[in-house]
Amino acid sequence: MRRTLLASSLLAVACASQSRPAFPPQLEPVRTECQRLVASGKMPSIAIAVAQSGRVIWEEAFGKADLKSGQPATSDTMYTLASTGKSITGTAIAILAERGLIDLDAPASRYLGPEKLTVYEGDPRRITVRTLLTMGVDIPHLWWHHWRDDRVPPLTNAEIVRRYAIVTGPADGGFYYSNLTFGVLAQIAENVSGMPFADFVEKEIFRPLGMNHSSVRPDSRFAALLTNSSEPYWYSDPEGAAGYRASIDDLIHYAMFHLADRVAGQKPVLSRAMLAQIHDTSTAGYRFGWGNVDDEGGLRTALANGGIVGAASCIRLVPQSDIAVAVLTNIPGRTVDAVADHAITALVPQYRGRMVIPPQFEERPYQPDPGWAGGWIGEVKTWQGSTTVRLNFNGASVTMQIGEGDSLPLRELHLENGFVEGICDCTVPMSDTHGETSALELALRRDGDRLYGSARVVSTAPRTNFSLPAYIELKKAASGGLGNPLISSASGRAQRFGSSCRTCLSARRWSSRSPWSAAW
Repeated sequence: MRRTLLASSLLAVACASQSRPAFPPQLEPVRTECQRLVASGKMPSIAIAVAQSGRVIWEEAFGKADLKSGQPATSDTMYTLASTGKSITGTAIAILAERGLIDLDAPASRYLGPEKLTVYEGDPRRITVRTLLTMGVDIPHLWWHHWRDDRVPPLTNAEIVRRYAIVTGPADGGFYYSNLTFGVLAQIAENVSGMPFADFVEKEIFRPLGMNHSSVRPDSRFAALLTNSSEPYWYSDPEGAAGYRASIDDLIHYAMFHLADRVAGQKPVLSRAMLAQIHDTSTAGYRFGWGNVDDEGGLRTALANGGIVGAASCIRLVPQSDIAVAVLTNIPGRTVDAVADHAITALVPQYRGRMVIPPQFEERPYQPDPGWAGGWIGEVKTWQGSTTVRLNFNGASVTMQIGEGDSLPLRELHLENGFVEGICDCTVPMSDTHGETSALELALRRDGDRLYGSARVVSTAPRTNFSLPAYIELKKAASGGLGNPLISSASGRAQRFGSSCRTCLSARRWSSRSPWSAAW
């Protein structure tokens, strides 16, 4: 009997060694780096996994998942994915498209039901599901953090879409990073599938791919496995953009599926043809929650990454070498990307590691422009109503007045991608702020004698909670004129998605949400 048990144990060890190769020595400097980061106190924990040629060649967690309890991080510890989860929402849409339930080139309005987009600019027929998947629709950015001790229940995703999914620029082939775009896509998936979005993802993605430690929003089933370094932070909306959690083991196997590797125990949820469409590396750009980016040597990789309160994450795919790297931490920041770069460099010597940033996304100091000089008057329009706003450009100084309030300076002025952006320490009425202090973040463009763009109401409380979009439009004020030329004309022009509307407005995401400066 003892000999039989010994033989069984040796067989189990042999099988385990066959399923997980020996640790690659070229990755030893990356392991040392992870150990150093935790030992230095710069991060509570970090988890990393690397796969090559259809096998996980390294998977390890370092440090504490929960500083308060001292719970160690493991390969099953669940971290908040932040924007890395957008790729899961993109996968959900692709599943429904392959089943013939969604036409990617059809107007998105076909699948939105009562959760219509509010369109201020452009031809609604050009707002297709595919343009949403490429973030080619100018929908302002939104984030909404929730905490365990919140006294106000969160809105449903459908209600978030109804109130805040506004289109303030044409579907013109540009790139407009927005969480809310993927909130809209999650609502489309829910409407088409007839299931709550979280249930659809659980049934159609997590279970078939063997992702047994993953969820949309925090799930009580996994309470002992959730990381916690920012108590009492809980999760963020929109759920299709920032609501996911997953373990490093789940994430690397999800990444391997996207490389079209056939992994034991996985049931493929997409065809190889659809995966090839998602990961078409013939051009750089963004699609289905993944970005194709080039390094300085021209090597193209696929990227999904994100950062949020108490967490950062990334997946990097190198299709040419059949390599996937996933990194998770329970602290925000870009360290995850640096660690992933380090791992890829160790395995692919020609990889340079630095992404090439298109010039239009480089932030530049604001320069006075004679076309902007003088006074402007118009409105900030929220889902609840309009508020009069005045701007004055005087050289390098820009001031803003809301209603009959004081005229206050716009700070942190800069230019990016054709927009003038800045922050004003003033706000507009909005019940969803529940009385918390807030400021306005503006992104403006000029079209002759008209300014247009987005005005996001952003929490300034010590525990920041929200960034809620509105649109803004102003016209050049006549000398000495006090009237508002937009009150009679603009207030009734917004149309629910599907109706013809042209107001030539444009808005865009906050500059720090560009793919190269913050997170995809």
